[in-house]
Amino acid sequence: MVELAHHYSFRVGNMKLIYAIEDFKSKGGNLSKLVVTLLEQYFFGDLDIKTASKDLVELRKIKNGLEEWIRKGKEYFSKVIELEDRMLKKVEEEAAEQEKELVDDLKNLFSEVINEGVESFINTAQKIGREPKDLIYVRLNDWAIRNNISIVEAERLLLKAIPEFESILR
Repeated sequence: MVELAHHYSFRVGNMKLIYAIEDFKSKGGNLSKLVVTLLEQYFFGDLDIKTASKDLVELRKIKNGLEEWIRKGKEYFSKVIELEDRMLKKVEEEAAEQEKELVDDLKNLFSEVINEGVESFINTAQKIGREPKDLIYVRLNDWAIRNNISIVEAERLLLKAIPEFESILR
């Protein structure tokens, strides 16, 4: 069997393509075989170079767009996390400051108990025929209403202000 071969030469003016061809050849690629395979596919196979090229260009655009979208998404996500952390820290600081002010206000409200001691408060309540717990809750309830907080929260803050009340309130 006699094999016919024709030699063709062509010029490549695209530097990107030149680098790709040189890289292909340096890795042992057979340029003639690659060109023949592509030509066979183009002329006799189902490869439509024009359509394939357009599809490849569109695919690359979509891929690049997705990569950019992902990069921006990560960037935005980082900013959201940073802002959320900053806002949360600020809210926590404000809540701590507000709690401190409320605790200080309760200390002021019950200053005679702090100054004279819880035992003295209990003795005074018993002398007038009242339960110490009831006297505490009358003041605490009024204070909670003025400060627009629940009695449960007011009690928590009171125990922070005067831990000695734990034995009376529980």
